[in-house]
Amino acid sequence: YAYVANGSRGLRLIDVSEPADPKEVSSLDTPGTAYDVSISGSYAYLADGKGGLRVIDVSDSRFPREVGSYPKETNLSRVESASGVHVLGSYAYLADGEGGLRSINVSNPASPVKVGSYNTPGTAYRVFVSFPYAHVADERGGLRVINVEDPSLLWEIGFYATPGRALGVAASGTVAYVASGDFGMEVVDLFNPSVP
Repeated sequence: YAYVANGSRGLRLIDVSEPADPKEVSSLDTPGTAYDVSISGSYAYLADGKGGLRVIDVSDSRFPREVGSYPKETNLSRVESASGVHVLGSYAYLADGEGGLRSINVSNPASPVKVGSYNTPGTAYRVFVSFPYAHVADERGGLRVINVEDPSLLWEIGFYATPGRALGVAASGTVAYVASGDFGMEVVDLFNPSVP
């Protein structure tokens, strides 16, 4: 399956077992605007804009169902605009716009709990975690490298000023690949993460 964050239409599950003939299996509308999704086990974690983080049980692909959210519906003002998410182990790392990076304990998917945060200087748009670092595409703030070894105590170890707005990021080994707006892709050496 491919799991697609589809804006105002929420989460879509696509059967791609026949790549030349993909078929939608199901979908689930969400209260916000779905920007990004990360899969861990039988759960999809959706960065849902003003809807925050939505936790969706996809164990039965025909009937996805929401089982938890952060923040709870009663206080959505605690989230800026969740636009990126990466789950690693028991933690979801949420790129939350002007709210920066948040670490959320999802060991109980029905009750996600924020344990830490770091307010980046730009607008946190996407995040990719390669332990012990979270790499944050921070729009005009460039690429931020955040130490997440202790999810309750996040701190910046280094940054790289991209020439364009940092809108996406992925990392492999000691290299980060950053979508840098009109400037295309930047390949950033992270061998020394304090000086990318």
